[in-house]
Amino acid sequence: MFPLALCVVFVGLGGLVWVNYFVATYYIGEFAAFPEPVANKLRRALYFTDARLAPKEAIKYYREAFEVAQALGMDPLSPEVVGMKIKVAAFYEKIENIPRAIAVMESLKAESLQWLEDHEDWKEELKRQQEQKKQREEQHDEEQSEPETPEVNPASRRNFLLKRLIQVGAKLGEYYSSRYIEKRDKAEENLVFAVETYLKEKQRREKEGVLEGEEDWINDEESGAALEVLAHHYEERDRHYLATPLFLQALAHSPKDSCHSVVLMNNLSISLAQQSPPPGAISASPYWSSPSRETLISQARQWANKSIALAGEIPRTNRSDECDVGCAVALHNLGEFAEMEDRLDEAKRNYEEAQTFAKKIGFGDGIKNSKDGLQRVKQKATKKPAQRSE
Repeated sequence: MFPLALCVVFVGLGGLVWVNYFVATYYIGEFAAFPEPVANKLRRALYFTDARLAPKEAIKYYREAFEVAQALGMDPLSPEVVGMKIKVAAFYEKIENIPRAIAVMESLKAESLQWLEDHEDWKEELKRQQEQKKQREEQHDEEQSEPETPEVNPASRRNFLLKRLIQVGAKLGEYYSSRYIEKRDKAEENLVFAVETYLKEKQRREKEGVLEGEEDWINDEESGAALEVLAHHYEERDRHYLATPLFLQALAHSPKDSCHSVVLMNNLSISLAQQSPPPGAISASPYWSSPSRETLISQARQWANKSIALAGEIPRTNRSDECDVGCAVALHNLGEFAEMEDRLDEAKRNYEEAQTFAKKIGFGDGIKNSKDGLQRVKQKATKKPAQRSE
């Protein structure tokens, strides 16, 4: 198997950007939502996080912010307090204390799951709230028009926590797979959790519809990113037969005229080219029909060509670096596919075209990889006559 190294440059990139954006920007600028005593502590914590990095001071003020929030009776699973926890995890990540970041995220995950378990009858709670609200409106009694402490809409809270759980699961997957931890099984557990949570809720919404309080949900870009991160994880573990359908689903969630779709087509292409059936799959079922190597490479080539075609169709106003880099990668991969099938003249043409394009856009990795490919093809071509003479 050839290296097909270029795709690794940006496989899963969109997913990681989404996860990191959620962590880094979750509640910044929302101080108005906090009681002033809490906001004051947070401002100081953020100063020692972002303006002048001082870990001991930052941790001190984060801790004090939580203590004040608890004393004031703030809901520990409100968007504001959850945002504080996420920011603390991001702070620990910033100072490369990943075990602490994991501890914060795991705690948030456990609290959220516990709330969901305690409120399995959330639909009945929502129905009761709606009936009580209707009664108050009918009575027109000012004293009873609103409860003294507004109740949390269970559908809205459940919706909020599910969305955060998906994002937290994806982030934990990144933490566990980092060079600081390298617990691949835990990474996979959390990434699968994130995707399964999303898919299960998606199916429920399609069946039951969207209820009051559930409107703010994960958009196509975010859901596609979660699928992409898990696909990337499987790629790294050479489980391409699991990565392929995830890349295909991620592509279905990506805008048709986006440069990231170019990237996803490349990812799908590379996954197909390296795919083999899961262990025991053929013997496990008499109905299993494993695609041939030629079929997989042919499909991979088709997706690479689709990637190139799409990159050429996207107008300049919508273009990003992903389009140019994606095109260079696809051209290189076409050379890899031809080389796999020992079509050396075709591989040489593809590598030369990829190298020319990579030079044009200043893509250093592309230039190097295409040069390596040309060298391999040259060496193989010189060996062929000797092999035939034997």
